[in-house]
Amino acid sequence: MKSVADGHEDVPMIYRLEVWSVVAAVSHAYMAPELAKLSLHGRVFGHPRHDDGTEVTTSYIEKAEGTMVLTHSGSIYQLGVPSAAYVHYLDAIGYVFNPAAPVKVRQS
Repeated sequence: MKSVADGHEDVPMIYRLEVWSVVAAVSHAYMAPELAKLSLHGRVFGHPRHDDGTEVTTSYIEKAEGTMVLTHSGSIYQLGVPSAAYVHYLDAIGYVFNPAAPVKVRQS
């Protein structure tokens, strides 16, 4: 797999996301859940438009490699510590959380 930064002309800024979770973006009430795009939600650090620790929801996830995630807007996030509630939720539904590769992207 190519690096999440491949295809970008300038060297991109990498923002850190802490206390994060993966969230589904549903565009309307009748959208089938399996069609929802996935985004990240958490506290961002090092972002020029947000104070450190501000809660944000990213644009949808395009690519993930290890703990690095590229979003549709072109932002790259380094994932830190996930939300404890999110990890508990994953455990409750039988999903084994892998801290080395915590985000899986569906291939269209």
